[in-house]
Amino acid sequence: SSTSVITFKMSEFDINGDGLSASSSKNTVLGKRMVLFAFTSHGWVNEYGLNVNRVQWHLISTDEWLNMMTAYVKVASNEKDEIKIKNALREGKVVNKGVKASKSKDDIDFYNIGNDMYLVTDYSDKFKFVYNERSFGMFLKETKDLVQMGRNDLIRVHKFIFED
Repeated sequence: SSTSVITFKMSEFDINGDGLSASSSKNTVLGKRMVLFAFTSHGWVNEYGLNVNRVQWHLISTDEWLNMMTAYVKVASNEKDEIKIKNALREGKVVNKGVKASKSKDDIDFYNIGNDMYLVTDYSDKFKFVYNERSFGMFLKETKDLVQMGRNDLIRVHKFIFED
């Protein structure tokens, strides 16, 4: 893929309380958690610096991330019950081979397909999602670019969005 994604994790903090004070050993996250994706097309950095016209920005809220992951799990697994998927995503965690729910009977296993096989779902007017055993693919409809986010990066984003 000639396109990559740079991920920024964003949170609202308590700036008036002790959440950001120098004596505090841990920042206090009070509000929303979001993820900002910067999709960089070929030529986004050149001899003149950063070409901002070659970067697409997408701010993803917690609710949007849950919807995205629900669509991804539906294409990556045999599970089609959205309520079960959303509960597993909210309360459990994403792992390499599926979603490990808080209750083991609600685990969702991803399909075991070959590395050169891909399953696709049409998510929105901006994205198609692509399941492969090793990555979370996002096809950007506007630029017709495929971006592959490694499974470990997807796991880190999901953990950030839903951690306590």
